[in-house]
Amino acid sequence: MKKLLLLTLFCITLAWSKESVTLQLPWLHQFQFAGYYVAKEKGYYSDAGLDVTILDANKKEASLKSVLDGKAHYGVGHSSLIVNYINGVPLVLMAAIYQSSPMVLLTRKDASIAGAKDLKNRRVMLTNDMMQWAEIQAMFRSVSLSTHDLKVQSHSFDPMSLARGETDAMVAYVSNEPYILQKAGIETHTINPKEYGFDYYSDILFTTKEEVAFHPERTEAFYDASIRGWLWAFDHIEETAELIYRNYNPQHKSLDALIYEGKVLKELALLPNTTFGSIDPVRLEMIAQGYRLMGVVKSIPPFGPLLYKHDRLHLTDQERAWLREHPVIRVGIDHNWPPIESVDDKGRHVGISASYLALLEKRLGVRFEVDYSRKLWSDSLRAVKNKEMDMLSGAAITEKRHESLVFSRPFLKQSMVIVTNSRVGYINDLNDLSGKKVTVVRSYASEEFLREHYPKIIPVLADTSLEALQKVASGEVYACVEGLSVVSYLIERHNLKNIKVVGETPFRYQLAFAFRNDWGMLATISDKVLASITPQEYEEIHGRWLVMEQHDTPINYRLVWGIAGFMALLFLLVAYKNRRLDVLVRQRTSELETFNQRLQEEIEKAVEKNRKQEKLLIQQAKMAEIGSMLESIAHQWRQPLNILGLSMTRL
Repeated sequence: MKKLLLLTLFCITLAWSKESVTLQLPWLHQFQFAGYYVAKEKGYYSDAGLDVTILDANKKEASLKSVLDGKAHYGVGHSSLIVNYINGVPLVLMAAIYQSSPMVLLTRKDASIAGAKDLKNRRVMLTNDMMQWAEIQAMFRSVSLSTHDLKVQSHSFDPMSLARGETDAMVAYVSNEPYILQKAGIETHTINPKEYGFDYYSDILFTTKEEVAFHPERTEAFYDASIRGWLWAFDHIEETAELIYRNYNPQHKSLDALIYEGKVLKELALLPNTTFGSIDPVRLEMIAQGYRLMGVVKSIPPFGPLLYKHDRLHLTDQERAWLREHPVIRVGIDHNWPPIESVDDKGRHVGISASYLALLEKRLGVRFEVDYSRKLWSDSLRAVKNKEMDMLSGAAITEKRHESLVFSRPFLKQSMVIVTNSRVGYINDLNDLSGKKVTVVRSYASEEFLREHYPKIIPVLADTSLEALQKVASGEVYACVEGLSVVSYLIERHNLKNIKVVGETPFRYQLAFAFRNDWGMLATISDKVLASITPQEYEEIHGRWLVMEQHDTPINYRLVWGIAGFMALLFLLVAYKNRRLDVLVRQRTSELETFNQRLQEEIEKAVEKNRKQEKLLIQQAKMAEIGSMLESIAHQWRQPLNILGLSMTRL
């Protein structure tokens, strides 16, 4: 009984020790806010000492007002938060969950509305808050339209309004309404502001300057746990959708609808080679310029004070203790995968993953001991799975590898492309390679993808990416599937002129640190380091390795002078042609002026002749009138004169 009482007291004390935090959402619960639900349900908030309450917008209260009034500590808002900041509201933007806004204009495909310009004098459903759809306003302005050119309707928030023909277009989320209408048998067309150059952030996590200043540890803990929840949510979309379907579903969405929403939103959140949640001050300035063109703001201040500085690591006591217990970490690498990673002529580990590893080492105060003894990637991969080594400096995330490895968040994404002989045309689909020999590197993710999804392709294994490309160049195989940056780098460096990229596959390399499956703690710590990387550090790492270096090749002066001579001759021909054309134009102009002058004289003569004829006709008309008048007078006088004559005869 005493033990039970002590346990109850311990639980109550533990609950009291957690800080109560409230997050205000701008809309009803759905996959759009999945990361926060995951962080709560998976215990990430609890592990950080937080008891988080997540409020949706069922009372129609704006998230900004809720945070400023002190009803919530954190909120989720739109890019219009920039306007509030410029107007003096003490805000701090922490993370932009969606790097591109899911907000679009939705029309029926059979409505013959191809773009924004076609909406003139059409019915368009818009929300009352103009700031929420600022990117759509900017798009309208770019095609010389305003709301006065539209038949604006109040938004019904019912996508079936489009199906019933009650409107021609409506503001919608590309992750929601298209799915509903598709299920109803209505094909839709989206008009996306991004295609007009207006690419705005969406679902920005924000707080106040006061919260950051007076509760820095709580702010950092909430940020870290939230980001962790988001990454898990996008890595496990179906499981996350089931969680939302059970616990956060006031709109009664189907499980399929939530999965669809998650897949669409993942593409907007996890952009290639962009840190999740990052906010670029330069891009904020571009968005602010759009608001200034709309007349919403007059000036644009620096955005440095607006952004949350989370570059400092806030490790828990448990994480710090773990690092002290593991001062040396054994690392497996790929010797031949430039520019991702390789071993240079001096025997050093270099490349993008090596740069990230060095940054990790500097931030954590541990030493990474690179194992150079295993020359093949497959050997390094096997060693980590068998716990003979602790981690891989860079590995593509796949479902199969999740069974034996723990991954950090991705630090690089690159498309897998198809490489063939230069004589081959464009290849639209990997199915076009059925029955053909396609080379991939042994134990790479590309091998796993081909074997699982395209069993009719004949895989030919190579030990390195360079060997795979050389097999294509020699004609030993028909094609190679490899990462775009690797292909570009190797073709340039090794002068492989007779091969080229002819198509893109539906797969991507999502590269991350990979750890033995009992080292999840280091994966969590690594996530914090990767989340703390600044845009400048990111550009320094990626720009150094992904930009091709120029080769010092001798200049062919004969070719240069030949080209110069040809250009000079071409210039003289063009100049002569222009001169000749100018003479002809002047000659024709002179002839036209002479003709016009003669024509004018003839016209004046004809007009004068017409005037004389007109006067003659008028005179003739007058004489005819006088004759008619005299005839009438004579007729009137003729009768009395006849009577007078008869009278005279009688007399």
